[in-house]
Amino acid sequence: MLTSFTVKNYRLFDTLTIEPLARINLIAGKNNTGKTSLLEALWLYSGSTNPQLSVRVNAFREMEIFRLSASGIWDNLFRNFDPQHNIFMSATSKGTPEHELRISLEEITEVRIPVEDSGNGSAQAEQERSQIRYVITRPDGTQLDQTGRIEEDQIIFEGLGQAMIEAIFLPARMRTNPKVMAARLSHIEQRLEEHYLVSSMQVVEPRIHDIRTSSFGEVPVFQCRVTISGLEDRRVPLNTMGSGLFRFFELLLALSTSSGGLLLVDEIENGLHHSVMVKVWTALFQLATEFDVQVFATTHSFECIQAAYAALQDEPADALGLHRLEEKDGQVEVITYNADAIAGAVKYEIEVR
Repeated sequence: MLTSFTVKNYRLFDTLTIEPLARINLIAGKNNTGKTSLLEALWLYSGSTNPQLSVRVNAFREMEIFRLSASGIWDNLFRNFDPQHNIFMSATSKGTPEHELRISLEEITEVRIPVEDSGNGSAQAEQERSQIRYVITRPDGTQLDQTGRIEEDQIIFEGLGQAMIEAIFLPARMRTNPKVMAARLSHIEQRLEEHYLVSSMQVVEPRIHDIRTSSFGEVPVFQCRVTISGLEDRRVPLNTMGSGLFRFFELLLALSTSSGGLLLVDEIENGLHHSVMVKVWTALFQLATEFDVQVFATTHSFECIQAAYAALQDEPADALGLHRLEEKDGQVEVITYNADAIAGAVKYEIEVR
């Protein structure tokens, strides 16, 4: 579990360090203070060996790429759209440094020598191109180098490796593809751990007893057995029991397949009624503890913060952290509330969103 995280020169951030980190971390703040950017930075850091994420992260914001150029794809990752200053990220876990990540955008010139001499005296040709470069430095000082480059009408990535930290990002504007959700459920079933998922669902909806996947054409459908009068002898599609419950199922699936890693959720209250949020946080914390997952979630809702505190107030002090991002004089700063401060904010309804 991460205990601190530092990011420099990414999107809005000049330098930002967030600490101490808890099992459940709520990220609050006004619009355009970097809440989503912080989740993105954590996601890029966790997947440090995969520069493909530098392209995928823009899709979470529904930013379409209209041309294959460095300015169209990568410049927006850097503070003030200025790639002259490298992006830097680092973290600690239980006070011990984790790996460091440096992201740079570089102009390189290649010299290409034809296999056959055309006879006109032109033995070589120069080609300029841009590449994004990930340099990962491990605690022992060893380095990994991964790159992605633009070439003609495509982006080519080299040196992809296994993620440094397992992480799943659930953006606010997109829902997880049903095929991906089905694969996650299958993974849970293969580990014989579906009972954890079902018991978590029962915290919010006790009438559910199991969940299975069926296929209608190419689209997976999630069906459950329920103790509802008239439906005891058949399975019913989970999405007929409300979009909020299906959203909760999406969260639980992602959490259950992030063992030992991170779950990053943008606007976690989306689709969930405030009346069930205490139960939602209770179930998420129990499952996060079972699978050793650390949760980072943005919110605009004071009711969501109240519910998280109500659910976790009797848990250890490092169960819940609240971090408010604020913009001051062009810089984003973070205010972290400890357990006593969260209790005071909830009791006296102090503005912390």
